[in-house]
Formats: sequence, C-alpha cells, structure tokens
Amino acid sequence: MKTVLVVDDSQMMRRIVARAVSAGAEINLIEAENGQQALEILQKRPVDVLLLDLNMPVMGGEELLGLVSDMNQRPGHIVVITSTATASRKLRLMRLGAKQVLSKPFKPEKLFLELRPYLQPGRSSLDDEHLMWLDTAVTEAVAQIAFRMVEPCDHQARIRPPILRASVSLTGAWEGELVLILSERWCSLVSQEIIGQNTPNDFAGELANIVGGSILSRLEAQMADEIGLQTPNVRVVELGQVLPDRYYTLEDQDSMAVQWSLTPAVAAGA
Repeated sequence: MKTVLVVDDSQMMRRIVARAVSAGAEINLIEAENGQQALEILQKRPVDVLLLDLNMPVMGGEELLGLVSDMNQRPGHIVVITSTATASRKLRLMRLGAKQVLSKPFKPEKLFLELRPYLQPGRSSLDDEHLMWLDTAVTEAVAQIAFRMVEPCDHQARIRPPILRASVSLTGAWEGELVLILSERWCSLVSQEIIGQNTPNDFAGELANIVGGSILSRLEAQMADEIGLQTPNVRVVELGQVLPDRYYTLEDQDSMAVQWSLTPAVAAGA
C-alpha cells in the first residue's frame, strides 16, 4: 500500500486532495497543516507521494522542498498544488524536485490521472460538479479586479449578514491588500457541498488565497520582479460593524464582493 502525505494549511483543500488521490486506489493517507509538520513526518517514515501547498504558516512548501531535496530518503513523487504558480516559480520548484505543479482550483480527475502510475491501479469515480462553485467564484472575482485594477471601488457591498472578511496581502513588486466580503451562509453551503463539512472560515481563506494567487500571476507576467502572497486572514464581521462602502459586488451575486488596494512598489516608494 502506497503512503501519500498531503500538506496544506486549509482543511478544505486537504479533504479535496484526499478525495482525489483515494478514488479507486487503496492508500495510506497522512495529513499535515504546514511544512514543519510534514518535515517531522518525513524524517520518521518513508512517503511514496508528497502533495503540498506553497503558501503556509510556520514553514512554506518551497522551504520544505529545499529541505526534502537534501534528505537521503525522499518521496518518490512530489506534486505542488498552489494558487501562486507563476512561470519562474514553477521552474524553481521543478529544480527542487517537484514533478508537477498544479494551479488551484484544480480538477480532481487531473490530479488522480497524474498520480495513477504511482498508486494502485483503479478507476476514479470522483464527481467534481460541486467544485464548479469554487471555480465560478474565482473567475468572477479575478475578472472584476483584473479589468478594474486602476479604478476606484465605488459600489456598495450587498452581502447579507452574517459576513466573513477574508484578506490576503501582496509583497514585493506589488504591495497592498485584496479583500473578499463573503456571505457566511454561502461559504457554509459550498464547503458542505465540496468536502461534506461545515467550514465557512476555511473556505473563505482558501478562496481569498486562490483569488490572490490568480491576481499575483497576472501581475508577475507583466513584471520581471516576483510578488509574494501572505497567509490569508479571515474574521467575522460583527453585527452593527460598519463596512467600507467601496466594494465591487460581483454581477448577479449577493454572496461575494471584492475590494483591493494594490500599488507597484516603486510607485509606492517614490
């Protein structure tokens, strides 16, 4: 039986990856919330397949890859699943030993087919219909930001309470913050549909991470310098708390709005 180690600080993403790799294959699945936990596991036991995120607290995926590359007993196959997979970073990850770099949100069938030669043969029965909810939300949010990057946000968020505020900060060539204002009920529903558990905060953080990574990739494609993405921050907006009114509410959406304050670092320091 093959041993698979899934490393991601998001419980939702760990469950999605676990569903993908275990469909039609009998495996021994181990989970870790960050690179440090994964390193401790790898130092104690052999792992056949390592699946890891990059943007994690304590120790990120790229740092873990650097340490794993120096180990005598390395995983047989390494796949990075990330929202910040720019071309230059992909090349660096491959040099550190990653065999494949997949972008979030990903299709479970694609991951299963990628790993099938390294796992027991079988047929995947995954139905990724519910993941289209996540894909649609990301696509709409990225489109709003990409086409209005230099415009001020001048719409009011129409999100009904209870509300979650999920934010990510960019560093490097571009600086600032990207914010998602989300219906907690909607996040609960989607997380329940995707992984069978009610984890709205986890879903909100992962959604902010994916949207931020997509914007990061677009910005890096226009610049020579790299951009960093920090760990998402999610908090509940208390009843009666006033939200800024400069948000873009996604068309035909009453579940999510976006706001951003992104500036080229050169311009910011001038």
